Amino acid sequence: MSGRQAAAKSGRANGHKPFAEEDPSASFRRLRPKGDGISLFFWFLGALVGALASWSMAGQELVGAQTQHLVETIGIFSAGGVGLFLGVYLRRRNVHIERTYSGHLEELSQRLRNLLLG
Repeated sequence: MSGRQAAAKSGRANGHKPFAEEDPSASFRRLRPKGDGISLFFWFLGALVGALASWSMAGQELVGAQTQHLVETIGIFSAGGVGLFLGVYLRRRNVHIERTYSGHLEELSQRLRNLLLG
């Protein structure tokens, strides 16, 4: 019996799964659903900034100065609001991922302690 087979057998005996059956990245793949729409926010924000830049250059020729300033103000607040929302969302998501990863490392540390002591 090779050393790896012996380790796998002893791992099953003390309640641990063998390393070959484990997939440590499985918990991280569950955190991010497919098509979560983050790239949609970036596209929206880019389009909004592009529209504001175009409006700033040509808006006064199409409408009066007061209307142009009103539209620019609304656009700036919209871009700021979307950016703020995106920042808060990404921060919360990253904190959740970091906590999950920390829990995963703690579990691995506990298993290592059990292997060394038991």
